Amino acid sequence: MKPLLLLFAVALFYSCTKESPTIAGTNTTKPLTESNWNIPQSQLIGELKPFPIINNPTYSTVTQNICRDTNSRVVLYQSNNQIYAFPNDELYIEAVNDIINNLPISITYCPITKSAIGINRLNGDDTLIITASGYLYKENMVPMDVNSQVLWSQMTQEPIKGELHSINNIPIVEVDWKEVVACFPDAKVFTADSVSECKHLPITEDSYIELNTNNQINPKTRYYGVVLPKQRVALYSYTHFSKNWEIAPIWINKQAFVIGNKTKKTIVAYYSKYKFEPLQNEYPIVMKDETNSYWNIFGEAVSGPRLGQKLTQPLAYVARGQAWLDLFQDVQLKN
Repeated sequence: MKPLLLLFAVALFYSCTKESPTIAGTNTTKPLTESNWNIPQSQLIGELKPFPIINNPTYSTVTQNICRDTNSRVVLYQSNNQIYAFPNDELYIEAVNDIINNLPISITYCPITKSAIGINRLNGDDTLIITASGYLYKENMVPMDVNSQVLWSQMTQEPIKGELHSINNIPIVEVDWKEVVACFPDAKVFTADSVSECKHLPITEDSYIELNTNNQINPKTRYYGVVLPKQRVALYSYTHFSKNWEIAPIWINKQAFVIGNKTKKTIVAYYSKYKFEPLQNEYPIVMKDETNSYWNIFGEAVSGPRLGQKLTQPLAYVARGQAWLDLFQDVQLKN
């Protein structure tokens, strides 16, 4: 095994707070300046121990990963009809940078809060190079831009140190691995280590979504949350939906909605002025609009008068109940 890959494998056994290898050729191991902190430093756990940068990730095929646990969770990103799959249990490195069809992106993941977020790395006139800083803020990973050393909260996206332009997110969808195998067999699968043969991967806590059975926010249950202005969150349990695809509004004046399915264990939010109705048994096509344009789970019109149009996505992702309660002021579980 190559030395860097060995370091990645070792990192799997450490949480966000553990030491990780320093990054050769960068200044990320220098002490941070005392100025420009937006929160008291006492609210951070850990120290500046940046994880290795991944700028040229390795992708394998679905067939090479066929023995992955069927219930393990995977983040999907679509670009030009190509699906990119980022398994949660491969994201122990916590930040993956890539350039896909000329767009610099990053997928960040915190193993403690179970939150995966897709980021457009174009930030004003700069292109972010993102790594996990080694800090935790309220048990959530703290990403860092290698060039500017700006730190921010992964889940709230508010700066912790320094200033950022508003972070733009890329639309992602979180599903079970079995959905990738069944519906996206040509997906490119991110692997933190090389895959030479199909092998049974260990079943971890990341493999399962807990289905909430009451109207209380369970600290360990994972929910889909849509981040609203003024530190508010509209939270959805997977049991909010039925075994069929269903659409629910988020807040009327913003013309946003979520579409979800309990059996598929999938919820995703989009902005739109269009009127949609859900479709059944046509996955990954999940809805149609008033013009009889058909739309897939990635918010793309795949047929009809609006063919090729794409919906934008609010800041929305899956995370544990306790993380939502810790990081946001007003968290409302939708019933």
